[in-house]
Amino acid sequence: MTRKLIGTLLAIVLLSPASSFAEYKSIRGVGTASCGQWTAHRKQRDLLTSAFESWLMGYLSAFATWKEGGMEMLDATDNEAFVAWVSNYCEAHPLDSIDSAALSLISEMARR
Repeated sequence: MTRKLIGTLLAIVLLSPASSFAEYKSIRGVGTASCGQWTAHRKQRDLLTSAFESWLMGYLSAFATWKEGGMEMLDATDNEAFVAWVSNYCEAHPLDSIDSAALSLISEMARR
């Protein structure tokens, strides 16, 4: 597949209603953990904190690589700001998954 086709497919999936997207997504790694876990581990600053943050950066980087204009979205701020945004989201939505927080961050960045 070409990058443009993959980018188009990704855009279709991300712009689909969350209920239909949830049926098809296949998230791997610590992104499937809950926001409550993100918050608890960040308070402890243990090894899983680094895994969560690294997963988030990889997720955002993959999105930026395949979405046209995505790199500009990433360049708009730094990693600490992304982590802070997800941390705030997770405080407010402890039952959501980390990948849901990442998707919300991407949606927020796309609106700017």
